[in-house]
Amino acid sequence: MTLLALALTLAAAPLPADAPTQAQLEALDQPQLLELHGRVEAQLPRRWPAGLALGAGIFGHFPSGIVLLVGAASRDVPTLVTGGVMFTVSAALVTLGIVLFKHYGRQRDAIYATLSAIDARLDELEHPRPQPVRPVQPVQLAELSEPPPPPHVGGLVITATDGSAPLAGVTVDVAGRKVLTDARGVAAVEGLDPGPLQLTAAREGYEPTAEYASIVSGSRASVRLALRRAGTEAPAKLTGLIRSADDGTPLAAHLAVADRQLDADARGVFATELAGGTYDVRITAAGYLPQQRPVTLKAGERAIFNVDLHRAPEP
Repeated sequence: MTLLALALTLAAAPLPADAPTQAQLEALDQPQLLELHGRVEAQLPRRWPAGLALGAGIFGHFPSGIVLLVGAASRDVPTLVTGGVMFTVSAALVTLGIVLFKHYGRQRDAIYATLSAIDARLDELEHPRPQPVRPVQPVQLAELSEPPPPPHVGGLVITATDGSAPLAGVTVDVAGRKVLTDARGVAAVEGLDPGPLQLTAAREGYEPTAEYASIVSGSRASVRLALRRAGTEAPAKLTGLIRSADDGTPLAAHLAVADRQLDADARGVFATELAGGTYDVRITAAGYLPQQRPVTLKAGERAIFNVDLHRAPEP
């Protein structure tokens, strides 16, 4: 009964409501975004408890079945009761495992939506969109100049690029609703239910891509989609923040990655692009103990690599 009660509690548990809004993200600078990314990523749930409960429940059915068969054959009531209890516990473990998997999935979707929003804001800071020299025709801005959606739903503004320039004619699937980006690479969707969602984008000659977004009631979220040409491999982005482990002070550290030599700026921020793969990163800073840590990069994705260095002991 306790396991079933726990499963029902988790099934009805709401998702964390502390995801940052678009306005809050826009108020943060690059170091703060990198630190927030690390904190949010650390909240990703581990699925092994769900797998353990599910596996234990499934395998528990076998001994409970044997005990029930023995009890039925011998007509021994205590044995039948024991088998029934074992079977009930196994069924409860299976139910708990399934509910845990679903609960963790909801949590992961919400966290991935937040991470995607942070990544999109980091991309905006690293590659700010140029201001148009001439004003855009009012007809083209009609979609974005409409009044805000009603409070019980939200909207989403999508910007598609090829990594540097706007990309028109991209078909974006948002919760089963398909929209097409215009000449500015922009599309808008209104009337979306609040919460995390996944959207996919496709265009002929380009690799399809997927991204997460978090919809907030009464406001428009924004998401940036970068598509790469078919047959090409996009570089991985390695970004991070180097700080003192003692007081969190940013460090202008030096990093060696493969054949690259990098220097973090005065804010402790560094960024580079590399081919996908696993690398050893060596980090050094005057007065601090050096560190060497591995990092695995996936082509076309961003990896956040935050490091805290410890002071070297006094001689």
